[in-house]
Order: sequence, then C-alpha cells, then structure tokens
Amino acid sequence: MSSIVCYNSAASRALLGGMGDLAKAAASSLGPCGRTVLIEHVGKLTPNVVKDGSAICRAIEYREPEKEVGRKLLALLGKEIERDFGDGVSGTLVATAAVLEAVVRALAAYVEPKSIVEGLRLGVEDARAALEDLRRPVTVDRIRRILPNAVFSEGAIAVLVSDAFREVGAEGDVRAEIADTIEDSLEIVQGARYEKGYLSSAFVTDKRSMRVEFDAPLVLLTDRVLDDFGAIAPALAVAAEKERPIVVVAGGFDENVRAGLIMNNARGRVRCAAVQAPAYGETLSDFVADLAVLTGARAFLEGRGDSLATLVAGDLGGCERIFIDERSTLIRGGQGSEEALRQRIHEVRAQLAFHEHKTKSFTSKMGLQETAGDRIRFLQGKYAEISIGGRNDLTIKYRLALANKAIGVTRVLLRGGAVPGGGTGLSVAARRLRDRARISVDPGVKSGLLALAEGLAKPQKVILRNAGGETAGGESLGRWSGLPWAGIDATTGNEVDLWAAGIADPFELAIKVVDCAASLAEMICRTGALLVKSPVDIGFSPEEAAATREVM
Repeated sequence: MSSIVCYNSAASRALLGGMGDLAKAAASSLGPCGRTVLIEHVGKLTPNVVKDGSAICRAIEYREPEKEVGRKLLALLGKEIERDFGDGVSGTLVATAAVLEAVVRALAAYVEPKSIVEGLRLGVEDARAALEDLRRPVTVDRIRRILPNAVFSEGAIAVLVSDAFREVGAEGDVRAEIADTIEDSLEIVQGARYEKGYLSSAFVTDKRSMRVEFDAPLVLLTDRVLDDFGAIAPALAVAAEKERPIVVVAGGFDENVRAGLIMNNARGRVRCAAVQAPAYGETLSDFVADLAVLTGARAFLEGRGDSLATLVAGDLGGCERIFIDERSTLIRGGQGSEEALRQRIHEVRAQLAFHEHKTKSFTSKMGLQETAGDRIRFLQGKYAEISIGGRNDLTIKYRLALANKAIGVTRVLLRGGAVPGGGTGLSVAARRLRDRARISVDPGVKSGLLALAEGLAKPQKVILRNAGGETAGGESLGRWSGLPWAGIDATTGNEVDLWAAGIADPFELAIKVVDCAASLAEMICRTGALLVKSPVDIGFSPEEAAATREVM
C-alpha cells in the first residue's frame, strides 16, 4: 500500500474538502426551517430520518483518503459536542468549516500562519467576553418557553421534558425511552438508580422480567476488586443469620468470588447478588461513598486503607427494596438519614466549586460539572422517565432523538444560562471581532480575527437562508429597540425580543463553538504536510468480496 503526501496549502485544501462537504450536509438541517435528512441503514432495517449533524457525521464516508481525514477531524468535534450538550452539532460544524475555509484562503494568500494564530486567540477572548455580556440565567419555569423552539415545534415533547425537570429539579435525573404504546407518557420513579446491572443472570429472582428483586436487603460496599471469597464470607454469614438477602457492590469481582456468590445463591444458603460499583478510576471511590450515605453502610475504600477483615454487622447498609436488571440498579428507601444526604449533596457542590476555581480549562470544568451532576442526581433519590411513542419506527426514532436533545439542552441551559438563539449570540460576538480587526495593523492578526468572525456569523446566515430569508438581514440583529436580545425569528421573519420569544442557545454551547472552531483552525495553520495511505484498487468492492466468500 503506497502513501499520498500533500504539503502546505495543498494539505489544507485536502482536509477542507472533506470538512466542507460534511458541513454543507449538516447546514441543510440547521434551524427551525431546516429539512430532515434520510439516511439509508447499512442492513435491512428502517432508514433513519434525522435532523442533527451527529447522525450525518456517522453516515458520511469518503473513498478519497485525504477527504476522509478531514471528515474524521470534524466528525470527532461533532461527537464531542453531542456527548457534552446533546445538541448544537450542525451549528458547530457549519461555524467551524466556515472558519477553516477563511483560514485556508488566508494561507493561500501567503499570510503568516503564526500571525493568524495570534488573531484567532485574540478573537476567542473577545468572543467569550461578548457572549458573557449577553448571558442570562434560566429557570425551570423558563424552560417551557424555550424548549418548543429547541425541538422544532414538538410541543408534546417540550411539555413532558419541562414537567419532568419541574418534578425532579434542575439537577434531577431525566431520561427518555421508547414507549410500549403510541402515546407519550411521563413517570416519576422514586429511588436512586445507576447504570450497572447484575454480574450474572444466575442471581435473577423474577424470570419473567429477568431482574433481581429483594425486600429489605443488606448492602456491602467497597471500591476494591474482590479476589478472595473469604473476605466477604463474614458479610454473608451476617445475612444468613438475619435471614435477609445481601447485595455486594464492589469495584470488581474475580471469577472465584463470583462463582462463590452464585453457588451460595443457588444452594439457598443466602440470597445474594453481585453488582459492579458505579463509575471508574478517580470517581469510583466518590460514588461508593455516595452509596454508603444513601444506604447507611460503611464504605470500605482502598484509598483509606480499609480492610474487609474488620467488618462487623453494623457496617452493612440496607434499603426497603432493590431492583437489579442486566443494565441498571434501582435502590428504594435507603437507610441513610435525610440530614446525611443533604450534607453529602452540599459537600459535592462545595467540591465542584473548589475544583472549578482551580481549573482554568473550560473543557475540564465541564467534565467536573458533569460528574458532580451525576452524583447529585443519584443522591436525590428519584428520576423522571419519559416514554416516547409513535405510529411507526421512523417516527419513534426521530421523536426519541428530539427528546434526548431536549433533555440535554435543558440541563445545559439550567446549568450555564443562555445567550440569544438562532445564531444571534454568535453573530453579536462576530461583530465585536470585526470591530477589533478594523483597528489591527498586523495583516495576519486581522486575517485571524476576520476568519473567526466569518465562521461565528455563518450559522445565523444559514438558518435565515433555510427559512427563505435574506442572509444580509443578520446585519441588523441586536439593534432592534436597543435591546441586547433583539433578533429575527426565522419562522416568521419578524424582529422580536428573543428572550420573550423563547429563542435561546446554551451559553456553554456557544463558548464551546468558539473554542473548537479556533482550535481546529490553529491546527490547520500548523499543518505543513498530510500523509495518508493510498487504497489498493482490487477491482471490486468489499461488499462484492463478502458476497463471493466461500461458506465453510
């Protein structure tokens, strides 16, 4: 297999080729008037109808290796946006591709790359300041007004999501699943749930639902990997003496420990179940300690040097009921005190504030917020489950994606506040960058500022174009009646107060768009060569090769 090598501007143009096509496909779905995209399934399943850039990222592939590298770079960015926010992928792709296109033009004109990078960094600072000036806090009551615009007039989904957060609170646990009927529904479930199930189906007590159901079980907690069955034998003896089932939650289980628990359960010596502890790595001990507060147990933590050899009956926690299926564990009526739970939630928030103050990276802060949010939602002891129905598979999959998008948007809005929606906030930031470029004397710095400004203004222009409006109309946004939140409602073409109309974008998402577009543009500026492997033409496709493969 030979290699293809591109240098300097040729390398930049090759990367931009794959990125540009992906951004154009995503642009068609951007905004309230954007169209859906029909994606063929690889197998014989129902095609997907989508209206988000993340699915488009996964669907597009190129035969040309140079374009494929560019597509993968942009798709990786889209995957990160989807993971952190649940929405905003299409707008991010459009903005980033526009910035990169402007940077490549500047490089082709022999503008100094180092000066362009300096201009991009100055632009990021100015854009962040502009967005911070526009930022407004969002309450749960305000969400009902904003969500219909976020889920493209799916009013039923907007109402369900807003009602769910009203029940469980701004930091509550809300999730969406496929309904058994064509109707949508909302259920508030009492209990703390985390996404780890039983280690073996041998523990199952209800064969019909394939889950473990215990009344008044004891709970043993440790973040250690259990490699000696004798270490948990005292806990099993306590359970047998009290004639109560026991659930062992640990950081891991060796095969001999799991086999010992299965054997004790099968022979009826003690009813038991083994469950992996939530989380991994650094957060494992924190989550196990949270479980201890919830169930009134003692957490045997490796970091503190705790040993199961010192276990006594009082170290075991408990709850009223526990439900464990293949994927999750639900704990109801934990024996931990309400005061201890409130204190633990306060500690988690205090830890978050402390680490946020020490951390300067925006991405790291978001990771801290996400982890702390997961722990708080777990400790609150209830969650909302939204069931999404529909008349066919296409409709259900489309509406389920919208529901997950609405949940993600709501959580980010409540956490970080909002800026004017429809790309208006980014356009306001772009104007500030253009103002700074006018007074810049360095042509490279000016090119960097203008490149970032062009990209930040692009999403709004695309939204207006998809709505049938003139893109030049965006130049007047933010000046209507002197209000900072003035802008155009793309569905009507009228200038409105975007805050009153409920047209808002998450502040954190807007900041992420600025950071990601600038960082990828800096990478393009520093790229001097592109090396890819040239595919070998064997005369037929992999599908044809698979179809002619001999069956043994």
